[in-house]
Amino acid sequence: MGADLSVTLNTLATSGIVDLHSIAGSDIPTGYTQTMGKRHHIIQFTQQGDHPLTVASNTWYFEGDRRASPQPLLSYTTAVSLFKNDEMTSIKKAFNLPREVNAGDIVAIICAATGQDISMPPSNAKGEVMLDREGMGMMRVSNSAFFTRKLQAAGLLRKRTKRN
Repeated sequence: MGADLSVTLNTLATSGIVDLHSIAGSDIPTGYTQTMGKRHHIIQFTQQGDHPLTVASNTWYFEGDRRASPQPLLSYTTAVSLFKNDEMTSIKKAFNLPREVNAGDIVAIICAATGQDISMPPSNAKGEVMLDREGMGMMRVSNSAFFTRKLQAAGLLRKRTKRN
């Protein structure tokens, strides 16, 4: 029968952790933690300012990166409407997007402005993007529309204007 335990490890002790800590804990900013796991064992390195803190445990398990993904600012429908009705420069200016957002990439501009990736199907009620037949059928922008907008941005294709 095994025992569940958590222990702190000191790099000055002969714990065998000195080499691992010099590699895993060397680039951690103050107040941040790096967690590594293998099966039912984890080790966590935290930089506490003037000293590192290392904890090893078999009591907990590592579930991977559980940071919350950013929530969309606007709906998928609004993002598609921006794509279909507004110029890239107008969107970039209206949402005060930073220079780093590629002015020639309409998908990047829409995503930065709304939080929605219109090159993918909209997410379902669980927040998942399904790339199956049903999910792809829910897309509101065709690949040819993306291609047309890229050609227009590059100056290789003029935008059609309505005639009265």
